[in-house]
Amino acid sequence: MNKLMMVIAVQATLLLAAVAQAQTSDEQTKIQVVRQAYAKEDYLSYASPEFKRIVSQAYRIIDRTNIRTQSFECEYARHFDMGIGNGGSPDDLMRTLRVTPLQGNRVRATFKDFANPGSPRQTVTAHFNVSCREGHCQIDDVNNMRRVYRQIVRTNQCQ
Repeated sequence: MNKLMMVIAVQATLLLAAVAQAQTSDEQTKIQVVRQAYAKEDYLSYASPEFKRIVSQAYRIIDRTNIRTQSFECEYARHFDMGIGNGGSPDDLMRTLRVTPLQGNRVRATFKDFANPGSPRQTVTAHFNVSCREGHCQIDDVNNMRRVYRQIVRTNQCQ
């Protein structure tokens, strides 16, 4: 009986170690996906098919509205979703970028940016929802913009 209990305990320990290793691997992959999106200053190539579809549909409406009004009535840009302003990313974004996995599928990204030239550096924070399956991770949302883009698609107009 003691040998059987010992074998069960060893198997349970090995199973728990494998699960912990898989979670760590997913967390590292989530970090990598978010870092790659910041390196490109765009998350769309790393988005899940459903999120990519919603964003693409919304941008067709946004672009059509801006062309029709000959202005930026719908001022949306994917780099804005990530916290990167009109001036583009700061030269050292990748150096100051910190990506932290949170509970569940949430990931937080922070970096230092200049609010205005000559002003002190500001910390910018963005939250991502990143899902992983079989070692492959995809972005499902950025700063809850999925809801905003869904609303644009549903109403066929900018809000």
